[in-house]
Amino acid sequence: MNNLEKQISKGAVNAFKAYGRMSGDGYWLSDAPEHFIHVVIALRINKALGHGVFLETSAKKNDKRSESKRKGKESGSARKRFDIVVWRKATPSVRALIEIKHSYLNKSAAIQLDAKKLRSYRPPGNNRNPDLYLLAYREATRRSTCETYGRILAERAHGKLVYSRVERSLEDDWHWSVALIRLL
Repeated sequence: MNNLEKQISKGAVNAFKAYGRMSGDGYWLSDAPEHFIHVVIALRINKALGHGVFLETSAKKNDKRSESKRKGKESGSARKRFDIVVWRKATPSVRALIEIKHSYLNKSAAIQLDAKKLRSYRPPGNNRNPDLYLLAYREATRRSTCETYGRILAERAHGKLVYSRVERSLEDDWHWSVALIRLL
């Protein structure tokens, strides 16, 4: 696991714990607006690694920041918005694209669509392709459900499971989990 993956994972776990404390009654991250986890992860990446981080932005907007010019007709992927865009400051280019999903047992189709959206991005000019990540989080009554779900999602998204964590709630018998998948 590289440094960026460590920070994404730590940010996700921090978001779970922070929202539980902040809500006062140990509410789940699924009760929070989805952008809460985006912000916590983005802050973690920026603080730990010093990368520029943009939320809910398109590749086109980031390409303008690098002053790169796309050749030919603009692709549909240039207009798509990504949950988190990590910016490589040294070579003004996109370092990583991250999509985050609160996933339910039957929501793997949404994960597959996000994987397809991430893979469709093509950087301008001679910039290298960014790392592509899916982060899925969920709650379940059985620990085994949380443990196997990350592996299932990685397989369906044609990626590699680089981080998975399951924890039991302090207040009840539910479990929460987070899985980080690097797309291949």
